[in-house]
Formats: sequence, structure tokens, C-alpha cells
Amino acid sequence: MELKTYIKQRGISVKKAAQELEITRGYLYEIVGKRISPGRKTAIKIQDWSQNLVKFVDLWEDNGNRK
Repeated sequence: MELKTYIKQRGISVKKAAQELEITRGYLYEIVGKRISPGRKTAIKIQDWSQNLVKFVDLWEDNGNRK
């Protein structure tokens, strides 16, 4: 499941999700927008936070936007 979909299903804002994950809102917007991929520790934190509904492959999927 994509991170954006998970956040929407929980009915919380990106700001609230960032607070729960203890990362900056800007960093989370970059991840949700797939402009960047999170680092390993952040990816593990997101997977744990989402109760394994958001998988590593969803976070690191190459969509052609990354260099």
C-alpha cells in the first residue's frame, strides 16, 4: 500500500503523520510525493508505524523521478 493511501485511510493529515513518525513535515511530503526515497532507518520507522501495511517496495519503488 502506498504511504499516501495509508495516511488517507487513517484520516490524518500529513502534518500529524510526520509528528507521529518524528520526522519533518517537508521530508514526509517529499516521500509521499515520491520525489525522494527515505533512508533505511526512516523506511523501517514508516513500516513499523503502518503496522507493515506500507512495505519497503512501496517506499523505494523507482518511478523514474529519482536520479
